[in-house]
Amino acid sequence: MNKRIFAWILLAGFVLLVVNIAFLQFYLTPSVLVYVFIALIYVFVFNMGKRKNNDKEE
Repeated sequence: MNKRIFAWILLAGFVLLVVNIAFLQFYLTPSVLVYVFIALIYVFVFNMGKRKNNDKEE
């Protein structure tokens, strides 16, 4: 249950971040840096998950 609440909070924060970058543009540079950081973490975590699954299949 706690993971679900935490995920909803993160989703709301991410949506607010995207709205800020697209429309409000308040602290634009730090907002873009946070967005890029989140995107890089997602890419690395997603890629690691694929590697672990490929290792298990072999």
